[in-house]
Amino acid sequence: MSEYLRLRLMGFSAHEILTIRAELRQLKAKLRLSQGAVTEGKASEKRNIPRYAQNKVRSYFRRRYLGGAKSFDKSLLICAYKDHPLLNGMHPDRKKIWKGFIHRSTERLEIDLNGFSFVSNPVETMGVLQEIAIAECRNANVMLNFSDDECLDIGAYLILNAMKVQMISVFHGGAISDSIRNVFILLGLDKAMQMRMRKRDPEKDNVWPLRLQQRRPPGMTKSARAQLDPTHAEKATKTLVDTVNRWLSRMAKVRLSVQGERLAAKMLGEALGNAEQHSDAKGDGNWSLAGFVSRREIETEERYVFHLALFSPGETIAESMRTCAPDTQRALNRYVGQHLRNGPYTPEMLATIFALQDGVTSDAKAFENNIGGTGLQDVLQFYAALSANADPSTAIGGMAIVSGSTCIQFKEAYVKGQLDFTDFDPGKPPPRTIWFNPENHRDTPPDLRYVHALPGKLQGTLITMAFTVDEAYLRASSNGDSND
Repeated sequence: MSEYLRLRLMGFSAHEILTIRAELRQLKAKLRLSQGAVTEGKASEKRNIPRYAQNKVRSYFRRRYLGGAKSFDKSLLICAYKDHPLLNGMHPDRKKIWKGFIHRSTERLEIDLNGFSFVSNPVETMGVLQEIAIAECRNANVMLNFSDDECLDIGAYLILNAMKVQMISVFHGGAISDSIRNVFILLGLDKAMQMRMRKRDPEKDNVWPLRLQQRRPPGMTKSARAQLDPTHAEKATKTLVDTVNRWLSRMAKVRLSVQGERLAAKMLGEALGNAEQHSDAKGDGNWSLAGFVSRREIETEERYVFHLALFSPGETIAESMRTCAPDTQRALNRYVGQHLRNGPYTPEMLATIFALQDGVTSDAKAFENNIGGTGLQDVLQFYAALSANADPSTAIGGMAIVSGSTCIQFKEAYVKGQLDFTDFDPGKPPPRTIWFNPENHRDTPPDLRYVHALPGKLQGTLITMAFTVDEAYLRASSNGDSND
């Protein structure tokens, strides 16, 4: 039976077979021109270069396409480079390093996702995502090993999910702990990333999930009632408030106060609204949201760990400031210019910090009407209320905002904004500010222990938090009629 006929019977299309034949012709021509290659053959083959090349090509063909047909992904034969902002941001020369299938290495490349967390390990985590993006351009067989015992940061996996759905199928297998596998299955990340996993072990289920929620891709709104139906953001906001209340009830037998529910709804509603506006030029962008609470043994003590993350692809925070009001732009330029000479800062770093402050908005019309510009501080207030500990020294974890090549970590002394009574309008509440210095003043440079430059660029914005919960403190706060 013809070997090409065998390919047809195995399900290869005529176009795919033509691609294989073109690859084999190139390989044969290369072998015939290479005088060094014939030294590997037998004496008769050395005298007959064409026959030697034919035998080599036949052996390669059988090994690659016939012997390993069960695990071979035929779609790789016709894969072509496609622009994608998220992947291009991870490596600016992605188009230059892209290789067609016939030029890729078939040797297995293993990538370890170890300490995979923007909350605690941002630079190395971005480096791993960058390595994955590069491997998708060059390799045909990549294995991802999820080396952490526990999921340290669900936000890092939201980024991996957003990347993986845009990449070609070069990823096969890898190690994963039972704990991370359970998180993937319960949150729906296994299906989103098209990963086949064995069933989770119910005896090891210590995870309460907020399943992955994603708005459909930009420009896909088709409903004639789109302006009347509840939006994805409204549904996600209600789901988050209900889920957080269930978590709090199970952990500490408390619920969010009425004001706390309003804060949570306002925080997520604004964040998702901004994601839809700024991740697409037509204001029809997308986002993904997921979270969970798990019970883990930390330093010989059982603790609850709270995870929540929101990712919106598109403009970075710094890029979105290009449309701000002239007064805001002048203040931003002064802040950036003042501190660029004070240390290894980048304009993007400083613009991202500036955008955290109350009253700073990229919407010039909102600025003129004195509305908006509080969304990021609302996120910080929500985070600070749930992560508060009676003894701050026992707190573990934190929150991070990743946008572009900048990561800002919120922990220790810098958890939420402080009220700023300098030059504020008595008719309005004083703004909340967080400048990452002991004085909490814009004229003092930010502390570089909390502001990091990353090796790759995240084309969009990730807000992610992972922290231990002090149940006793939450109960005491609730009994004390806390506002949160």
